[in-house]
Amino acid sequence: MKMNRKIAVQRLEKCLALSESAGVSETVSRIARPWRGDRESEEARTWRRATRTVIAETFGQDSAHVQDFDGIFTRDHLSSAYLFPGGPLGKAKQLLASIIEEIRVYWDDQCALDPHVPRPVTDQPYVAPTRIRELACVQSSQFDFSKLIVLCEELNTCAERGCLYSTIFLTRCILDHVPPIFSCETFSEVANNYDGGKSFKELMLRLDNSSRKIADLHLHRQVRCKEPSINRVRITFSNELDALLQEVIHVITKQPQQGAGG
Repeated sequence: MKMNRKIAVQRLEKCLALSESAGVSETVSRIARPWRGDRESEEARTWRRATRTVIAETFGQDSAHVQDFDGIFTRDHLSSAYLFPGGPLGKAKQLLASIIEEIRVYWDDQCALDPHVPRPVTDQPYVAPTRIRELACVQSSQFDFSKLIVLCEELNTCAERGCLYSTIFLTRCILDHVPPIFSCETFSEVANNYDGGKSFKELMLRLDNSSRKIADLHLHRQVRCKEPSINRVRITFSNELDALLQEVIHVITKQPQQGAGG
């Protein structure tokens, strides 16, 4: 289940309320031990870590909200101005208040990310629905696009559900599927030899050199005592794949069809 709006607001409001206690603890600690310099009190540090965790569990570890919170608590900020209205604690409270208001105004009831629910690979569909519709409309007497369309649709489903391995495997599958359209036997031939212009070649070389090798790595590597986690940034090639599919459509539509005009 995804965290709903009510739960997200409750958790963040608790963090906001506890900031007062953390501030009191920090005040007492700084009065009692003014030589501490930029070291936080234990309670303030615990509050900061717990609040960051709540924000990350609500929006995602890589979200702008987490980055905004981290940007407040730099070493430069942990100074004598810590407790001032414009200091780190005051800025953190303002950020929490704005986040709570954002959730209340803009969220539906099911909108936050549960850390145990896989996040989508990309914010938008991995393959643009318009591109899939264009593929479905292309007529060719040489090639049947039905499998390519299904691969694109399944790729979108896997990416939306955060299935990282399946996403990169299906990307590799599409690369292996389309070379005959470019009169090539392998995708490496497409990337290196097809004359689609400089920009197209750069994108295809990235698909060939990066996505294909990443897929091969995870496809063929056998089980080990400890497996590193797969990185969603490394397996995201939606822009390059779109350029490939666009060129597929271009190649087919400019070819004369058998029986045309006859």
